[in-house]
Amino acid sequence: MKTESPKSKRRAQPKSLEELMAKASLSPFLLPREISKSKKPAPYFPGTPPLNAEEVEFTARMFRSFLGRVARASDCGDPEAIRLLIGTAFYATEALELITRRNPERLRPHSRKHLKWPAFIGKKAILSGHQKPSRAGKKGGNQPLNSWLVERLELSKECPLQHNWQPQSPATQTAFFMFEWLGLNSASLGLPPLHSRTRDEWFEKGWEALLTATGGSPEEDPFLRPIGENQGREKSRRQAIRTPRSIKGNIRDRLKSALKQTFQTLTQHYI
Repeated sequence: MKTESPKSKRRAQPKSLEELMAKASLSPFLLPREISKSKKPAPYFPGTPPLNAEEVEFTARMFRSFLGRVARASDCGDPEAIRLLIGTAFYATEALELITRRNPERLRPHSRKHLKWPAFIGKKAILSGHQKPSRAGKKGGNQPLNSWLVERLELSKECPLQHNWQPQSPATQTAFFMFEWLGLNSASLGLPPLHSRTRDEWFEKGWEALLTATGGSPEEDPFLRPIGENQGREKSRRQAIRTPRSIKGNIRDRLKSALKQTFQTLTQHYI
């Protein structure tokens, strides 16, 4: 009769709930509670050691790489990847909301610089396990969650993108998507910090990514083509007489010119 070795027995024994939580293998179990009136409420998990700089850099690099794979697999319809992507987003958003409700000042140095912020949406008032803050002066009234977050976190208060621009413009939307992608991948791309002297380098890297995403023919994309068609028609017509080029080439040149101008306007306060 075979007997299990002590080693295999040890492997078979499940870890205690406290051990799993301490090692962050489980998400925090949070009880519904009213927002603390204390200016500095105690953290839910006191004694948690801070992350060191090397650990943060390594983890961030690995996490971005893995999450990129998960996002691509989700886009291709992989059900396991979709579940993982949703679960990760839920966990991170819940953690941010928890800190916002108890210690928003810890997030404000970051939220003030961002144009948008992760938040839950839903048809019901209870979006997480915490009571919404009541609005003073209104019986039973609650501020909509997004409005409350914007106010609580002082969202975009110091964001360099907070100036007059046209978010409905196709050129602006494309330049903004380019800007966000570059910011998310700046370390992997080896980009220097964004300011007036590096803006062109950032745009050229973004334009290269746009060419890759469109198979080298952005002028054939139905969303992008009108940007090139509407940019400087008369000027382009005069140039075409002096320097014969294909219609596609002219549209691509105008498209790049329009996006570069919009990217510069969008990032003008990065100095």
